[in-house]
Amino acid sequence: MYKTVFTLLFIIGCGSNNETTPEPTGNCQEDLATLENEIRTDLGNISTDADFTLSIKANGGKTFVYSKGSSTPTTSYKSASTSKMVTSAVILNLVKKGTL
Repeated sequence: MYKTVFTLLFIIGCGSNNETTPEPTGNCQEDLATLENEIRTDLGNISTDADFTLSIKANGGKTFVYSKGSSTPTTSYKSASTSKMVTSAVILNLVKKGTL
């Protein structure tokens, strides 16, 4: 039996002037800390037997990593076709922004 992992990478920008990114409240570090705490709380409340890692990387290089179970950012898993959904979401977002 294989363990399941859901690794997501979101690129976020604090204070960017793009229409899809909300304006910061004034203190970028506080905004990011609040977001990290909310994500950590929400993920901690998930009831699942699956091991997973969530990785969020900001434009400035700051990285937030949350792992559940024995999963780590470097753990390898067999994922079959799961990357198709992530790839399509990224492509659709680029189309929406007019990049593609």
